[in-house]
Amino acid sequence: MKIENLTSKNNSNIWMFHRIKIPINTISTIYKDRGMLHTIDELFCLIDDALENGMEIGSLTKAINNKKIIHLTFDDGYKEHLFVAKELKKRYNLSKDCITFAINIRNSFYKDKLCMDIVYQFIEKNILSKLIQILDIN
Repeated sequence: MKIENLTSKNNSNIWMFHRIKIPINTISTIYKDRGMLHTIDELFCLIDDALENGMEIGSLTKAINNKKIIHLTFDDGYKEHLFVAKELKKRYNLSKDCITFAINIRNSFYKDKLCMDIVYQFIEKNILSKLIQILDIN
């Protein structure tokens, strides 16, 4: 996998991941269908390619100010992110400022505290009527 697969016009050196497939987890296909799923091996390949191309892994501040520094972010605080962080530290000897975890504090089943993952589950299970009820929409 080449670096350009993750790059965009803005912040091409800040890499954002949502779900990471590791050997011990099962993840809904909806994440793959939406382009929100990478395997841990894909993540390693992306990082290895970046390092071979003269990039470094660093803090968010350094990545904002230097296009040769990449910063890794993981969204919504999934359990697998802790496993991934441990593996990244072991493989690349990363410090804690090289990775950011964006925790979705509104992740629950209550009407006033929804997250996109719950929406995806309702869509996948084809129970849109429940989703409509929770969101209070027509």
